[in-house]
Amino acid sequence: MKLPDGRPLVLSEEPLLPHRIGQPPAEAPQWRGAAFVGGLVLAGLALWAGRRRPRLLAGAALGFWTVAGLAGALMLFIWFGSAHVAGHGNENLLLLSPLCLLLLPGGWAALRGREPSPRFRALLVAVAACAALAGFLKFLPFRPQQNVEWVLLLLPLHWALLRAFAPKR
Repeated sequence: MKLPDGRPLVLSEEPLLPHRIGQPPAEAPQWRGAAFVGGLVLAGLALWAGRRRPRLLAGAALGFWTVAGLAGALMLFIWFGSAHVAGHGNENLLLLSPLCLLLLPGGWAALRGREPSPRFRALLVAVAACAALAGFLKFLPFRPQQNVEWVLLLLPLHWALLRAFAPKR
């Protein structure tokens, strides 16, 4: 840029603070393979524990359902209670559902060695179906959210918890 009389606006440039950190990578790392393997390992551990150590699985599931339910409740608030652009329509609400909080009494009953209520199975099916819906949405071309890693990690776990706690009769 030049001034009206033809002189340059900036005579010289001098860096005040040199860069000490390199530039970020051109594209984000791909974690799909690791997320898929991690999801399969978690699902396998859940199925194994469901057969061998059901009370241990119930304790671990209680922790998972608490975190998932609270995260889902927070996302639900952001979705409906705010004007947050990125939070509205967040598909992770299907993976980390507030319905998980309703699974806690059944998980507590399983932890104590008691039979959970019949409503517990229906809630497990609903939570697993929501996770499956999140997986289905990844095949739709008009859904722009990039959360396939979370789907690959959590969908097998939800399925395994369903199989471990509410086997087919």
